[in-house]
Amino acid sequence: MSVNFLSILYRVVNPKHLSFAFALHYLSNKVIANIPGPILFGHVVDLSCDIWQKICDETGFCMIYDMDHMMNQLAIVTGSLTGIGLVCYGISWLVYKEFEPVGVAKKSLEINNQGYLGDMDKNGTDTRM
Repeated sequence: MSVNFLSILYRVVNPKHLSFAFALHYLSNKVIANIPGPILFGHVVDLSCDIWQKICDETGFCMIYDMDHMMNQLAIVTGSLTGIGLVCYGISWLVYKEFEPVGVAKKSLEINNQGYLGDMDKNGTDTRM
């Protein structure tokens, strides 16, 4: 798990559901990323093959790759997946609602410091002297 996701998870999820959230993220990461990822990138590599080996009318391994085509396709796939991830993070940022524990009063942000006005008397003279 990345550090960014961990910090988001700690802030968003109710503390009593945190272990379930970690498990759910781990499972979804394995199912969505680690299983189809090699299949997707392997398919992109296979699409860039120019000459396939033929043995008894069956396709073998690739003998020559079109490196420019492979480079472009891998960049497109990687950029697309990164863009999808950024959109998901953006959506989660937009719908984020800060967790407020039940029974805990919210701290007031009222400022009681009067600064220089607190050092003056009713006539406007400085009392610090």
